[in-house]
Amino acid sequence: MADKKRQIIAIGGGGFYRDPENLASERYIIQQTGTAETKVTFVPTASAEPDSYLVSFYTAFLKLGCRPSHLSFFKRTRICEPIF
Repeated sequence: MADKKRQIIAIGGGGFYRDPENLASERYIIQQTGTAETKVTFVPTASAEPDSYLVSFYTAFLKLGCRPSHLSFFKRTRICEPIF
């Protein structure tokens, strides 16, 4: 069995958040995967993860039949209180 060619498509700005009714770019990228259930990850470093952006991301990619996820850099749970 031949190895399936893997690729990473990275984009910045625009897309699902700017125009949530027009998912043409997202649909094109998903078609490039050739899979039934595409995994897509949001890395929101520039936007600092506002809840509305994450909701838009999940809404758009669930609508397109994907398995969305995101990396969280800004919302951390404090493990302990400072001593001083």
